Amino acid sequence: MRTRLSSQIAAQNLGLNVLTLNAAQEAWNLEFADGAVMNGDTVEHIKDAIEVLNQYCDIIAVRCFAGMKSKEDDVNESILSQFEKHAKVPVISLSLLLVTRYKVLLTVLLLQKTGKRS
Repeated sequence: MRTRLSSQIAAQNLGLNVLTLNAAQEAWNLEFADGAVMNGDTVEHIKDAIEVLNQYCDIIAVRCFAGMKSKEDDVNESILSQFEKHAKVPVISLSLLLVTRYKVLLTVLLLQKTGKRS
């Protein structure tokens, strides 16, 4: 809760409009494996969901937690990696608290200065 609130307030203080989506509770179950057949409980692939976000967002901030199912996926931050792979806008990890605040500030300042979406 603290990370979400502090990040939202910081973004709003910088003049950004914030949209919050808790994907685990407010979205369809997403598929992350490339080439997977979605005939189970997943109905949308992460790359398709990110393509929609690309159309509406100038920055995507992601906070994900270890799934505790695959050490390799957890260590490699596979969910964050999917966002970085498919997003056409800057992706910010909200998992590293100290680094994140600087990354958010620097990204926003860069966008304000250049006017580019990357």
